[in-house]
Formats: sequence, structure tokens, C-alpha cells
Amino acid sequence: MANQRAEKVGRLLREVLGEMIVGGTLADPRIDPLLNLTRVKVSRDLKHATVFVSHHGEEPVTGPATDALNHAAGYLQAEMARRIRLRETPKLRFRADSSVADGFRVLQKIRRLS
Repeated sequence: MANQRAEKVGRLLREVLGEMIVGGTLADPRIDPLLNLTRVKVSRDLKHATVFVSHHGEEPVTGPATDALNHAAGYLQAEMARRIRLRETPKLRFRADSSVADGFRVLQKIRRLS
């Protein structure tokens, strides 16, 4: 039961954070509105959430964007507390996710072989 609750909260956090990033809630130029929140992993006690971020652009912007998002994590958490009714809003931590880029590289190699 706790695991299902964590998954539901993760999906909700991903949706709200995505709206905030695309909507331009953050004025930091390091945060590209085209960032992709690939997944949100919420702890079983719902106190911590790790948000995985990737980017489909050619230049590596995920590192600086992740740093900027971690810097703004307190603000984002407070803003989410206003938008979502939870007993306790999870503490946010952002991590770069290279799985999408790795998948593209593997696909390109496969295409070259065929």
C-alpha cells in the first residue's frame, strides 16, 4: 500500500513540477523549459523525492540545470505545498538522467550496423 501511495505522489509531483518548469515559474536562465522530468522516485515515508532530469538538446545543459534546480529546491517545495494537499511535502533532490541520451546513442550505433 505504501509503495502505491509513493508512486501516486511521484506522478503528481512530476506533473506539477513539469508545469512549473514549462510555465516559467523559475527565472533562472540555466533552466531550459524543454527539460524533461523522466521520473520521480519518492521514498516510502513520502519525506524525500528524487527527480530525474534529462534534456534532448545537443549541448549538455542537464548539469547546470540540475544545479539550478537543486538551488531552487526549497522554493519549489514551498510552491508545491501551496498547490498540492499533502500532509508533508517531500524534500526535493534533482539528479541528471542520462538514460534517454544513452538510448539515442545505442539506437544510432544499431542504425550504423544495419
